[in-house]
Amino acid sequence: MKISKYNIKGINLLKITNLLKDISDINQYFKQLSESSFIFASETYYFRISSDLLSIVSLNFISDNECEIEIISGGGKEGMLSLSLGAESSRIKDIYKQLNKICESNSWTIEIVE
Repeated sequence: MKISKYNIKGINLLKITNLLKDISDINQYFKQLSESSFIFASETYYFRISSDLLSIVSLNFISDNECEIEIISGGGKEGMLSLSLGAESSRIKDIYKQLNKICESNSWTIEIVE
């Protein structure tokens, strides 16, 4: 399992939830946990490991203009050594690229926390 954390800041940031809902490979499952917390879940098939990976994108709004995001990717490991052959990291990078594109088009800033 791989985890990556980000902080996004910008005006009218609450609309990121709706923007993520429009991305089908992130939004196979959506749930609002509270007024300020949301999760998106999806599975993506990777040929290199002949298995699906589960990805979770968790949004926690600190304010209307700041959001903490965690991307978690896991599963699909194979063999006695439980190798993912880089698929988990690759999935996180794919989601980050989509987040970064959204941030750029809305003049928001995104920072890697970990």
